This record gives sequence, C-alpha cells and structure tokens, in this order.
Amino acid sequence: MVVAVNESWKIPIAYFLITGMDGSEKANVIRESLSRLHEVGVKVVSLTCDAPTSNLAMIRELGGDLNNNDMKPYFLHPEGPYT
Repeated sequence: MVVAVNESWKIPIAYFLITGMDGSEKANVIRESLSRLHEVGVKVVSLTCDAPTSNLAMIRELGGDLNNNDMKPYFLHPEGPYT
C-alpha cells in the first residue's frame, strides 16, 4: 500500500502472497515495488513493516540493520539516489 505524506490518499499497488517467503525473497518484492513506483514518478520516503525474523532478514538484505549496536535504519533506493 502506498500512502501519500503530503496529500490525503492511499492506494494498494499489489497483493503479494508472502507466507513462506524468506528475507531475500521479500527484499526482491520490495526492490521491484520501489522500481515500479519510481517508473511512474512516485518518491518513496519510508517503508513500514512489523519485525518478525523474515522482515529483519529482508531489511538486512536491502542493506539496512536494526541491530542496537550498529543501527542503520535506512537502505539505498534500487533506482539510485533522488536529486
């Protein structure tokens, strides 16, 4: 689901059957979603998820790290930095 931060709308972009996916597979879904949104001019500024083990693995796969000792709560966009 994509939710506007500067307007009043939200819209589902796809429905993924993620039961049984590991972190790497979920990261690929996120990369593909970000790339497709980028193609139509949507700038994604945040990603929200709960914290089961596979989502933490997904975040690590994307380049982030939520470990308290070395926290990196961000990752690079697959289409490169915004200007």
